[in-house]
Amino acid sequence: MIWILISTVYIASIPAMNDAMTGYIPRYSTNVTINGTTTTLDTNYAHYLRPDLDKLVASLDSFTCLPDGNYAWGFAEFWLMLSLCSVTVWIIGTYAIWLDAQHHSQLVRKGRKMGMNRAILDTAEAIKESLGPDTNAYSEEELEKALKKHPGVMFSVEERVEKGTEHIKLSYKKDEKLQLSWMKKYGA
Repeated sequence: MIWILISTVYIASIPAMNDAMTGYIPRYSTNVTINGTTTTLDTNYAHYLRPDLDKLVASLDSFTCLPDGNYAWGFAEFWLMLSLCSVTVWIIGTYAIWLDAQHHSQLVRKGRKMGMNRAILDTAEAIKESLGPDTNAYSEEELEKALKKHPGVMFSVEERVEKGTEHIKLSYKKDEKLQLSWMKKYGA
């Protein structure tokens, strides 16, 4: 659960991190005026002056820093490395969670992998169990209101005596933790 929270915060912060990592900044020319003659320096910033100019300039009043109408594109190496490291940690963590689910899930070990159609059928069965068979009369708003009254769903096992099997299903009933047995047959 903590990994889901961390992942949500991380994914929400990716645009801000990318924006901080790259971008355009205005280019400025630094000009020095001495005795009425203006000279453009070969640097963008006044504080990177050459030592020989320090002797010529009496005060900072003779400096002007003007935008020249151009932009410089660049990226911050620190942010790039931080982003690469955080993406790598996130990918490895998410893969580890997926591996854990694949190897320790009782449902997966019994051959019941979740797919879109399986999820739709399981969810529909839980809703039908909760609201009854006559759900055609409900409007969308009424369905939402009725379903909000119920607690969350969880997997449970229902015994089917006539078929000699047990049925794995989603249910609103709060039973104990799902325990599947290798000695029983699970079917429809």
